[in-house]
Amino acid sequence: MKKCVVLVFWCLLALVVSPSQAADERNVLAGSPAIRDLVVGRQIEPAFSNTLAQAESGDVNAQVGLGNVFAEGLYGVPRNADEAARWYQRAALAGNSVGQYMLGSCYEQGKGAPKNLEQAANWYRKSANQGYVSAQAALGNSYLNGLGVERDPLEAYKWLALAAA
Repeated sequence: MKKCVVLVFWCLLALVVSPSQAADERNVLAGSPAIRDLVVGRQIEPAFSNTLAQAESGDVNAQVGLGNVFAEGLYGVPRNADEAARWYQRAALAGNSVGQYMLGSCYEQGKGAPKNLEQAANWYRKSANQGYVSAQAALGNSYLNGLGVERDPLEAYKWLALAAA
């Protein structure tokens, strides 16, 4: 009798879990072919499908979030620096300061984008001008060490002081 109850429990659990997992997979499959190729057959969390839907609808914060998902390999999604940079770029081009900073970081490190310190400094500047502290520090470091910009201790001090304030 006990085995029968356990068997019924597992059957009911399978019926409850399977439809939602299938729905999540359908949501993901509705996305871009590149994303579809990355996640098909993987166990992904519903949060990924929700973030993807919001990002594709133009939510710049979700675009940054999706970039982070791919950069860090969150929600069961494999790491993919190229896909991360693509989502950061979408947010950056829409004027999101975090997206601009993250795209600058991609250029600085050569992850998901070709290493280009001038591009990194340009994106850091756009973000820093909006008051994003991490970008101010990164831009100050760029001026301090001549990374993508001409070395300028006064400009470095300006940005590092802003970041520290």
